Amino acid sequence: MRWLRRLPLWLFLVLSAAIFILPFLFMVSNSFEEFSYVLPNPPRILPTRIDFAAYEYVLSKSDLPRAAANSLIITVCTAVFTVLISSLSAYGFARIEFWGREALFRIYLGTLMLPGFLGIIPQFVILQGIGGTGSGLIGTKAGLILLYVGTGICGNTFFLRGHMA
Repeated sequence: MRWLRRLPLWLFLVLSAAIFILPFLFMVSNSFEEFSYVLPNPPRILPTRIDFAAYEYVLSKSDLPRAAANSLIITVCTAVFTVLISSLSAYGFARIEFWGREALFRIYLGTLMLPGFLGIIPQFVILQGIGGTGSGLIGTKAGLILLYVGTGICGNTFFLRGHMA
């Protein structure tokens, strides 16, 4: 009797899963079709013939491997530097008594409440001025890492301070 009351919920969940999974299966299936810029007509979930030409094209003719390596480098460096700096900052806020500690922490929290697009122009100007002549760190991995670390420190400090207190 209990399962009968839950039957509408399970039907809704299965139907929802099918609605969300079918487009994904359609996309993956079409990636194995013959390489073209049009979808098969009529649409089908399973390919008629498996062809890896699209994957060969993407891996050989594009910059995908290089882009993936760049993303990995930037992500790992950002994570390491953000955790290192945030943990040091959070420890200071949680365990060390100093004048203005709470006021400074509230400034940290205040920066979290500002929309991200307000900082785009100042960030561009700062990155342009760092690193010598020309465009500075604009368009470099170091510039991206610096931006991502700078924007991640306040939020991570907030969470780590609660843990360390």
